[in-house]
Amino acid sequence: MYRTIKSLLLIAASCAALAACGGNGQSSGLSGDAAQAKHLTQAQKSTASPYATVVEQLYVAYFGRPADPTGLSNFGAQLATANAPTDIQGLLAVYSSNATVKALIDSFGTSNESQKLYGNTNPTSFVQAVFANVLGRTPQTPGLNFWVGALNSGSITYGNAALQIMAGALANNTAQGVIDTQLVNNRIAVALDFTGQVTTQNAVSDYSGATAAATARNMLAQVDSKTDTTAFDATVNTTVASLISSTPVNNVAPISVDSGADPANVASLDEPYVSVTICAPSNPGLCQTIDHILVDTGSNGLRIISTVLNPSMAAALSAQSTGNTLNECTTFIDGYTWGPIRTVTLKIAGETASNLNMQVIGDPDFAPLVPGSCSGSGKAENSVITFGSNGVIGVGLFQQDCGSYCSDNPVGTYFMCSASTCNDSATPLAQQVTNPISLFAHDNNGVIISLPAVAQGGAANTSGTMTFGVNTQSDNTVGSASVFQMDNVGNFTTVFNGTSLPNSFIDSGSNGLYFPNLTNIATCSDGFYCPSSPLTLSATMRASDASNSQLIQFVIGDVDTALGSTQTQNYAVYVPLGAPNGDQTSFDWGLPFFFGRNVFVVIEGKTINGKVGPLVAF
Repeated sequence: MYRTIKSLLLIAASCAALAACGGNGQSSGLSGDAAQAKHLTQAQKSTASPYATVVEQLYVAYFGRPADPTGLSNFGAQLATANAPTDIQGLLAVYSSNATVKALIDSFGTSNESQKLYGNTNPTSFVQAVFANVLGRTPQTPGLNFWVGALNSGSITYGNAALQIMAGALANNTAQGVIDTQLVNNRIAVALDFTGQVTTQNAVSDYSGATAAATARNMLAQVDSKTDTTAFDATVNTTVASLISSTPVNNVAPISVDSGADPANVASLDEPYVSVTICAPSNPGLCQTIDHILVDTGSNGLRIISTVLNPSMAAALSAQSTGNTLNECTTFIDGYTWGPIRTVTLKIAGETASNLNMQVIGDPDFAPLVPGSCSGSGKAENSVITFGSNGVIGVGLFQQDCGSYCSDNPVGTYFMCSASTCNDSATPLAQQVTNPISLFAHDNNGVIISLPAVAQGGAANTSGTMTFGVNTQSDNTVGSASVFQMDNVGNFTTVFNGTSLPNSFIDSGSNGLYFPNLTNIATCSDGFYCPSSPLTLSATMRASDASNSQLIQFVIGDVDTALGSTQTQNYAVYVPLGAPNGDQTSFDWGLPFFFGRNVFVVIEGKTINGKVGPLVAF
């Protein structure tokens, strides 16, 4: 039977509110639950962490350099989980009483970078280094003796010493203190600028290692109390650019639109697939290539059906469980998936995402532990037949699949499981399922889905490409494409038949165009539109910030008559495919929108053409 692999459900729309939750018992043709696409549960995204400044202060004090974007995000998320204060004085005040804060601050002193930077150096050299990092000068003898004595006696840790020195510099009201405070503020402003530019210039992987850290440290040392931080932005940009390797990689993966992973049992229609290779981090030589992974711009992260994994790979991933294991309940419009989070190395085209958190769907070790709050979301889709493919690679608009929504509170998405029970759990960003593109070395700001135009009458199959990166190589420039700003959950407005649909989205994981039946189009028993003759319709896409709009024409036809029951194994492409959307506020622009277009997807926080993601262009 035909079936769609869908992107994950928007939080704003529950399964109960949508028309096609669950199946209708049909065993052939376009099943009722195919009349709606999956759309990934998309959490509210926070574009700026309240902990950014204080984390930069800690990095500057201890390491003398700006934070790397991953460190800034992870450390901030952990402070948020600990409900820590967002300023340096507040952290100092709770250092002794908040065990999590204390452990985080002390971790600076036990980090690999600390050992490489300071080694077994004596306390005198350490204190002098922190004073140079914070204040650009050496401490006076009484102050030096005080800090050295405290470190020698063990009354303070190295991390706490750096914290106190930074806090003291910002609280000093003397004449010298005013100068010191201005110097500190200038260095923090430059550090924040640098960390942001590392992300903007796609240099996250380049800003790693001792050499890159030394480059950033030398740049920051140039900043004093008189530095014009706005003018210094040019130096920041040049410094970041100097870190970037100029060697391009193969950034193009082939896409096929065909009858799917198991056409005898679940024939696919308008579903794009790629092959991916995963490797076990514990044994880099142990790798497996898996085909028919759905390409989904409406979700974020890699998910693979457990039965697709070969025994060696399954065993290697299962060996990651050394105690409690994080599992995820991923809810769809017509059901749910359940399974543990595992870490792999992903290889696709010439790109590599190391230490990637992905979900193993239907892992038998955790199948009996699915919480009732998850199984109540509908029927289980934990197999190739019920899910419709060997897995999905979410290359959507966000870096994690749930973001701060899940890191701040337990919300019924992530569960920490023992051998017998599972508990709803707030989950830091670093542990969530991650958009693999964000972990690539350079082409890490987005993706382009390119599919050829197809005859309206359908085709046996077609092929296209998925190109990684936007404006990062000569083959992925935006050029004259229209750029549309998305809101913080990846939506924009579609105006159809005079009605504004503010929760609209563009989604390669949806196999049709799904929109409210505002023009009384005939609908077949399987849930799809089936007008007596093809209808040419139009709708206007409008950016969430109203900066751009475009009229889009599309066709809706009768897929049942066009393909017919005798051709269901021969045709995997049908352009005018559509169905009613039970959510009266959204227009789901699924794969038919992609045919004949280059569709650009730019991840949150990434900048192209002067606009900051999440963005879509075509």
